[in-house]
Amino acid sequence: MSETDKQLADRVLQTLATARYLHAVAAAVQIEPLRDQVGSGGSVERERAEAWLAICSLHDALRTASRGTDLDSRWNKATQKTTAWSESIK
Repeated sequence: MSETDKQLADRVLQTLATARYLHAVAAAVQIEPLRDQVGSGGSVERERAEAWLAICSLHDALRTASRGTDLDSRWNKATQKTTAWSESIK
C-alpha cells in the first residue's frame, strides 16, 4: 500500500522533530530523502511546495552549518510549513 499525502506529511513532521536533536551532519542525512519525497507526487499544492522549499533550505543549511547559518529559524520554518501542509490535507 502506498503512503497517502497525509501519512507522508505526518512522517515528515516526525522526522523533523527527531532529527532536530542530531548533529548537523546526521540531521542532513535524515532530511535528505524528505526533499525527494515531498518534492514529488501526484498533487503538489502550494502548501506542499512551501514545505518542500523549507526542507530544502534546512538541508542546505545543515550541510554548511559550520558557516554560522541560523539553523533554529530554518528548523522552525520547515516544521511550520510542513504542519500547514499536513493541516491542509483533507
